[in-house]
Amino acid sequence: MKNYTSSVPVERTIMQIEKVLSKYDVMRVAKEYKNGEVSALTFTVLNPVTNKELRVRLPANPAGVASALERQYKVTHTRKISDTALRTIQAQAARTAWKLMQDWLEVQLSLIEMEQAEFTEIFLPYFLVLKDTTYYQQLKQENFRALPEAKETK
Repeated sequence: MKNYTSSVPVERTIMQIEKVLSKYDVMRVAKEYKNGEVSALTFTVLNPVTNKELRVRLPANPAGVASALERQYKVTHTRKISDTALRTIQAQAARTAWKLMQDWLEVQLSLIEMEQAEFTEIFLPYFLVLKDTTYYQQLKQENFRALPEAKETK
């Protein structure tokens, strides 16, 4: 698992993400909080084709990372996870989740910069279509009905 030993505080990683975004014509960056912790970053860019603002929501999922780290712990340790170990895993999970988002974002922006992909192509699932619903979440809620069925070509 990448970044599973990151010691970079979440706050510093988020600042680094904001710095990266500032180099790519991002107009605004906002933080979303859940239980006192940053749970997602939302940023706004101008669509060069339509000249309209697009909002992108990048969530981090520390709970998912913690679950993976706990599974890994159970494989390498024969004893039950102590409360202390569990707190350590949860703190590590937040650092790892945000470092993964930073790495992912930097790679995606590099692909755009090197003309390997377009902004919309990469960020489409993360576009906010409603106040707090991304395009991907909307598709999922509708059981992905809008996606075309794959057909064999001859």
